[in-house]
Amino acid sequence: MIFTTAFLISFIALFAIIAIRYLAVAGLFYWLLWGRDPEHVAALRLAKGTPDGAVIRHEILWSMVSSLIYAFP
Repeated sequence: MIFTTAFLISFIALFAIIAIRYLAVAGLFYWLLWGRDPEHVAALRLAKGTPDGAVIRHEILWSMVSSLIYAFP
């Protein structure tokens, strides 16, 4: 029982750390490239069009799935 509890706690903690780090870095770069004035960052963007909400949700979903996989000790 103790092993299971320790495993679950470490799994949840690792998932939270990985997910928060991902959201912080991805959120920062989203704001840097898409949240500011287009004239200042147009040369830095790799895509011409702005990503829509469905694409962003899809990317976040799969990033959270990969965070679960990486958190598994």
